Amino acid sequence: MGFSGKEVNMFDYRTKIALSGIIVGFGIIITIIVLIAFNKLLNDGDLTNGITIAVEIGIGLFIAMAVFLHSENQQNKTHELLSDVKSISDKLELQRIRMHETFRKAILDCLMEIWKKNKLILLNLRTHGYGEVVEPTNVKFLDDIVQTYKTQLLLYLQQLTILTVLSSSVLESELIASLLELRQEIEDNSIQTGMFRARNPWTAIFWRIDGFVKKYFPSDIGKFDIKDCRTLLEEKMKREIESGRS
Repeated sequence: MGFSGKEVNMFDYRTKIALSGIIVGFGIIITIIVLIAFNKLLNDGDLTNGITIAVEIGIGLFIAMAVFLHSENQQNKTHELLSDVKSISDKLELQRIRMHETFRKAILDCLMEIWKKNKLILLNLRTHGYGEVVEPTNVKFLDDIVQTYKTQLLLYLQQLTILTVLSSSVLESELIASLLELRQEIEDNSIQTGMFRARNPWTAIFWRIDGFVKKYFPSDIGKFDIKDCRTLLEEKMKREIESGRS
């Protein structure tokens, strides 16, 4: 089996200490031999003091080398730890960026589906000569069609609600607040009836989605096509929807 990076570093550290001890030990032995040889040649030196000094110097060198190697090993560990922390931080940042992009795309896709269902509702009402606020029309097949598309629109609105909650810790707080407001406005225009209903509820949904996308997804506004229902929209809102589009 192979050694991991940390095991290899620890092995190198201990090996260096051991080799340093061996080298210093050999150095002391050689020094003592030299001192003995000189003592015999000169026959007037203090051999005991010389050996003591040699041993003390050798031990001192060994301790200094051991301290140096230990310090070097600690620095290597610190560098490894900092490298690991940076690697984890980079991975978390990459994950955050991916989640940010994923949620933005999911929200945009959901809004596009709501836009499509809203367009089908408006087209069917206007094609059969009914205004936006006439609902139900008391024409069964038309009411069934409108109800089918409205049900689908509300299902996508539920998905939008879930996405808003899930993405609240990832996306910008301003975007989340605006999205919550947009979701409520779409729901109000879709389900309210009678005196509390907007004058042009389905056109208003186009208008509100258009304003939101222009602000937070400006490069994607072209995906929200209005050419099939341009002549059916309330005039003032239509001008605002068309403004800023090529």
